[in-house]
Amino acid sequence: MKVVIIFDFDLTLTEEYQQYSLIRKYKDKFKAQYPKYTFADPYDYFKLIEEKRKHISETYSSTRIQAGISWLYQLSTDLKGCISNVSDDELYQIGKDIKLSSGIKDCFIKLKEKWKKDGIDIKIYVVSVGLKQFIRGALEDSVDGIYACEMIDGDIMSVIEDYSKTEIGFEIAKGGKLKRDTKLRGSDYDIPYNKFIIVGDGYSDIPSWRFYRKHGAKCIMVYKAGSYDEYEKAMSIAWREADYVLERNYTPDDENPTWIYLNEAIKEVAYRKCEHSDYQIHRYRWSKPLSKTEEAEIEKHLKKCKEHEIGLKLIHVIPRYDQ
Repeated sequence: MKVVIIFDFDLTLTEEYQQYSLIRKYKDKFKAQYPKYTFADPYDYFKLIEEKRKHISETYSSTRIQAGISWLYQLSTDLKGCISNVSDDELYQIGKDIKLSSGIKDCFIKLKEKWKKDGIDIKIYVVSVGLKQFIRGALEDSVDGIYACEMIDGDIMSVIEDYSKTEIGFEIAKGGKLKRDTKLRGSDYDIPYNKFIIVGDGYSDIPSWRFYRKHGAKCIMVYKAGSYDEYEKAMSIAWREADYVLERNYTPDDENPTWIYLNEAIKEVAYRKCEHSDYQIHRYRWSKPLSKTEEAEIEKHLKKCKEHEIGLKLIHVIPRYDQ
């Protein structure tokens, strides 16, 4: 049996935006090219992008500007300008400098080892609007696949947006890129959606969370470990969008709540026996239109099913200390 865990990257597996490692390395070149900004704070890079977005919006009011394309276009411009000597391999090396969250690579290894003993094959993927070279450099060979934006010699080859993350799920569930657009019935899927766990950090994950939860997947929201402020922000988003709110600390330790609940989520999706339509139960929970017959059938099912509850449940971990 296979269980899929899909992670976002920035602020889900990392403690900073991936672009920060690029700015740290080429700070002087960026400062010389864009003297309006000091780049003492790497976030100046995003201020630069936002200013360009604003200019385009004001000049071409009907233009829809996609965030993923905006930052890739900026990077493409710089790779052909102020940092024109940076190769694809160097982008990979820059990725190694990204500050990852605690214990993440060890977590991936231990999850696979732990569940393999029970005959469960854990497949771990990263789906991000970030740059594939950066993410590969950061994670190396610790995951089964990376779906992210791609550039070759400074040219944009592919872009992933927040709303296109779900399309990657189609591909994984159906068993590969060639089957992505093929219509399949539930039993034909290589890995059904109710064997998925989706991990993210915020608003950009909501579209995919909503899709996957309709089909029985478990969704986890993570926040900066030890920060009560970040916990409160996460709860304001997740109370109706996720199944778990956990600290961004993946250390595989039996006293670490994130490790404990990540394994609980795996257990829940791996050993489920109920074959009732998750989609219909989701509609019932959210008071979507159903016939009287459908409502009665679902209510009867929920009274006896140990795997489904009448209401939605949110497990949340309050930070244990303030950093």
